[in-house]
Amino acid sequence: MRKAIRSFVGVPGLLIALTGTSIAGMEAPIVVRAAADGSFHYSWRFVADEALVSGGYHWFGIQNVTGGLFADCFCDPTYCSMLPGDEVEVFVSGTLTDIALNGVVENHFSTCTGGFTRNTRIVSPTTGVGGPAAVSLRLWAVPNPCREAVQVHYSLPTEDRVRITVQDVSGRRVATLRDGVEAAGPHALSWSVRGDAGKLPPAVYFAAIEFRGLTRMQRILVLQ
Repeated sequence: MRKAIRSFVGVPGLLIALTGTSIAGMEAPIVVRAAADGSFHYSWRFVADEALVSGGYHWFGIQNVTGGLFADCFCDPTYCSMLPGDEVEVFVSGTLTDIALNGVVENHFSTCTGGFTRNTRIVSPTTGVGGPAAVSLRLWAVPNPCREAVQVHYSLPTEDRVRITVQDVSGRRVATLRDGVEAAGPHALSWSVRGDAGKLPPAVYFAAIEFRGLTRMQRILVLQ
């Protein structure tokens, strides 16, 4: 039974519920069917199994989904501490970009020592679960948060030119990691947390991949 609910760094749509019966870990739906207009709504949650400080959370479309939300906690123990049994519930509302195709949403919860990711498949109202899927263009990074270096992973649906950059929270480009033609399939590169002008200060950055007019972004938290 929930004993109380308090807001989490003032971010709309995010609550921490003090619980005594929840199972620790991250839970997110595997499949959600979109409404007739392509919109969808669901929630996922993270339950702490030990005392920790949160780095924040995000959800965004990685295939054929419009919408997303990033909530940063900057590992601030004053506002972002969790005790065993504390629960974070995140509410997701988005829209299929092409209503005739399925989509995928990435759900991620970050602690200051690691993170948890679960993907949710959004089924088009015009197809079944086994219907056509959107083109796969993926981008993710580990470890995240990081201090000295991070592995940036990406997957391309076909061979073509790809550009991968790193931006700060204002959208200013601070580094270019790759700009050229790549083969289809998975790839990885190492980023040593350095920009065009040298080592970057601790902050939130975003890796961005641009491919055939599509853009995907991945939040990266660089610690002290």
